[in-house]
Amino acid sequence: MSRALGIKCRQALGAIRMFFQTRVHRSHQHAVSESSKAQIERGEQRRVAHKRIQYVKLLLCGRMSYYCSRREIKGKRGMW
Repeated sequence: MSRALGIKCRQALGAIRMFFQTRVHRSHQHAVSESSKAQIERGEQRRVAHKRIQYVKLLLCGRMSYYCSRREIKGKRGMW
């Protein structure tokens, strides 16, 4: 009796596995991959914007370094 029940349970698990295969839910996986691409692109945009800010600081401060000291930035606050 328990063996017959075990076979029925195994068949039920097999049916559930077939239902939840990755190919069945492909549209959901595609949506997740698109959002991760968007996050990567946003990160790249932030890096580019950060580099531009550093370049502007370099030009405004007149120094050959990427970072200005607080006093130099405070004196030129109106230009930001």
